[in-house]
Amino acid sequence: MMRCLKRNKQKMWFADYLGVTEHINSDGYYDGDDKVNYSEPKETYVNISSATGISDSELFGADLKYDKVLAYDAFSNAVSINEYSILWVDTEPYKNGVLQPHDYKVVRVAASHDKTAYLVAIERVNRNENY
Repeated sequence: MMRCLKRNKQKMWFADYLGVTEHINSDGYYDGDDKVNYSEPKETYVNISSATGISDSELFGADLKYDKVLAYDAFSNAVSINEYSILWVDTEPYKNGVLQPHDYKVVRVAASHDKTAYLVAIERVNRNENY
């Protein structure tokens, strides 16, 4: 797969979904809010499309809304990216030691029949949505 050549790869970060925990207030009681937990951001190198075009719309179907496509092989540490992962593609996860909000979310993951190559449709996160 030509997209997985080393010269075509760009740096990005992803965090794995770890689950949900109940938010406990200062009195020690569950306050009705849940906290979504993610792993620390992991650096990886993948092929990142510039933006979706007409030819990319056939990869995942016409009804799926996504902005970019990631491509990587099974030998990459990005293999754990799934539909619950969060991504930092156009930004870095830490600025002055403070974790920044992610800028993309995964829409769909597609693997080749032999699980040696993966394509991931991603969508830019609207900061007005709750994530």
